[in-house]
Amino acid sequence: MLTGPLYLAACWHLYRGLCPARRLLPFPPFLLLATGFALAPFVHGSFFYWGQAAKAVHDSGSGSPVLTALPGDFATVLVIPYALLLAGWLTASLWMTVAILRGATSFPRWMCAATPLVCILIGQLLAKGIPGPAGVPLQGAQLSLANLAFFTLTTITLWNAHRRTAASASAMPQDHAGPRP
Repeated sequence: MLTGPLYLAACWHLYRGLCPARRLLPFPPFLLLATGFALAPFVHGSFFYWGQAAKAVHDSGSGSPVLTALPGDFATVLVIPYALLLAGWLTASLWMTVAILRGATSFPRWMCAATPLVCILIGQLLAKGIPGPAGVPLQGAQLSLANLAFFTLTTITLWNAHRRTAASASAMPQDHAGPRP
């Protein structure tokens, strides 16, 4: 929950990078990602209750079908918001790709290959691909790795775009003589 404000600021940063595009192109990815990042900590925090339900079933020693079904019911409820978050990330990624391909954003076209969805897949591969003790701490960090990669790329790309714009503006010759008759 503590990262929520940072993610919202990061989404605003993404919005500003998409902003040069027409009005309809930058706002939906921003809205979808900001909503997802605002809700994700609460959804993620719900795993505690799932774990507590499983612990209660185990500790009770009861074979009650109702009690035994409780952790599965929690899991079903948790799948729904995660599916909605994934659908939001997918939609935002596709929308962002369209905006970048149209060429009216501050992002270069290669950023189409670095959308949140692509970074999530890379985060999954990194977390599962590192063997042994080095990979254990990364097992639950797929989304965090993806977000770190995505927002690092967008930050570097926008800083470079800003520097290029500032350099080209200062390199343009200026006529200090004023207007000619």
